[in-house]
Amino acid sequence: MLLLASLTACASTSDPGEEAASSGTSQSPAANVVYQCLVDKGWDVTISWDGGIEANSNDIPDAQSDTYDEASAECWAVVEDRVAAYTPERIAEVYAMELATRECLIEQGLSVDEPPSEQAYIDTFHGERWMAYMASDIDTVATDESRYKEIATACPQPSWSLGAEE
Repeated sequence: MLLLASLTACASTSDPGEEAASSGTSQSPAANVVYQCLVDKGWDVTISWDGGIEANSNDIPDAQSDTYDEASAECWAVVEDRVAAYTPERIAEVYAMELATRECLIEQGLSVDEPPSEQAYIDTFHGERWMAYMASDIDTVATDESRYKEIATACPQPSWSLGAEE
């Protein structure tokens, strides 16, 4: 699980993504947990609006790359362990969030495949989990970044928040 995130819509005249990244947070609560963990461990990392965490290779010498990778794995393990402990009831809540995101994506003009049943979602959650964004026709590479931010802000990705809660 490399990146996770949840979004919050906000009304602002400036770019909420840039504001989030410059403040050391993103629209991904789970990535924020990992970012803070790495900072607390002394690593000089940055976080993008959508939860991408980067360590500048100039700041992390080759001799320390293994140590950084271990720290990163430890920080992500906190989030992943929380998700691994989800009960079927909590997974059903995530399913409801995915359904809401699917409807939002459709309202944004995207096509989204039919979701699995709730039981099938619960049964496959810890394996090949269905996600509305992955089931949509959004192309994050070809989509203009401002349009992608608009969609991501309007339609929160449940996966971005999974494991952020304590």
